[in-house]
This record gives sequence, structure tokens and C-alpha cells, in this order.
Amino acid sequence: ASTILSAAQVPIPSGMQGRDISDLYLDSSSRGSGGEKPWRTEFYYEHLLYNWFKKDKNFIPPSEALVRKDFKYIVWRENNYTEQLFQMEKDPFEEEDLFGRAEHANLVRELQARFSELKAAVQ
Repeated sequence: ASTILSAAQVPIPSGMQGRDISDLYLDSSSRGSGGEKPWRTEFYYEHLLYNWFKKDKNFIPPSEALVRKDFKYIVWRENNYTEQLFQMEKDPFEEEDLFGRAEHANLVRELQARFSELKAAVQ
């Protein structure tokens, strides 16, 4: 969205995640004044679509997540805010939930805090 807003010369809201990627396809004379945000290494997403009629058995329930290259922390809204943690490089299909394991307790606290920060920034 930042790229589209920038192309339309509309100010980019401060809470918006991501950045303008036009520097990947425009030559230097066409670029903005510089000072672009660094490339992000994580992002928050929310999937809030609700399957009101429960007809689609392949439906993905509402969720929110913090996604990084190495880990993905998910909160499932419909299931009493169940939390999950996956190690993306070792488990790209998200089959082994690491949430609740003692060896990941510090990481979970870090991800929960960052999740809350990013969620608050887009509200």
C-alpha cells in the first residue's frame, strides 16, 4: 500500500507497516528524497473473515499473527485465543506447534510483546 500511496503522492500514515518499494524499479532520478524506511524483517497480519454459515469445511478461522523469517506466532480468535508458535525454516507447513515448550518461553514472551506493539500501531 505504501508504494501505491507514494505513486499517488499521498502521505503514508505513520502506523502503516511496510515501505514504498518503487526504489526497486525506478531509476535514481525518479526516486523520492531518500530516507526510506529500512526493509522490514517481520510483519503483523490479521485474518478476520468469519465463516458465518459454517458451510465451507476448508475455511480458515479468524486469526492474527506475527511473522518473521524464523518464527511465526499465531493467535486464533475463535478458539479462546489459542496461541501457536512455529519454526518456519524447519517446519514450513506449520505442523509442529512449539507453543508451551519451556525452551521457547523467552521467545514467546518476546513475540507476544512485539505482536502487541505491531497490533496497537495499526489500530
